[in-house]
Amino acid sequence: FYQFGEKDKNLKDAVAFNTVMDSFAPNSELLFGLGQGWVIFGKDAEQSVTPSQFTITATYSFADTSVTERNNIDLRAFVGSEGEKDPLIEELENVRKEISKLSKA
Repeated sequence: FYQFGEKDKNLKDAVAFNTVMDSFAPNSELLFGLGQGWVIFGKDAEQSVTPSQFTITATYSFADTSVTERNNIDLRAFVGSEGEKDPLIEELENVRKEISKLSKA
């Protein structure tokens, strides 16, 4: 998966997917931006660059136990959805608009 459809940003090359990590703290998360809806689902979207379905395989071990997990990612459920709006950002946008009106007066 190439982040934001940019062919020089293949997620498989990210450190998280290439490097053995000595430890990973409980409840830690790694968040990766994938791309805007129009990049992933648009009429010009390239499935070879931004597939709407893919699999991530993680292998980890502790003591003498090794576990491999395969996580199937299906982005199709997000077609037509919107992200949560932050009320603070919306209010800042309103303030920006009012300041812009005042500067034009």
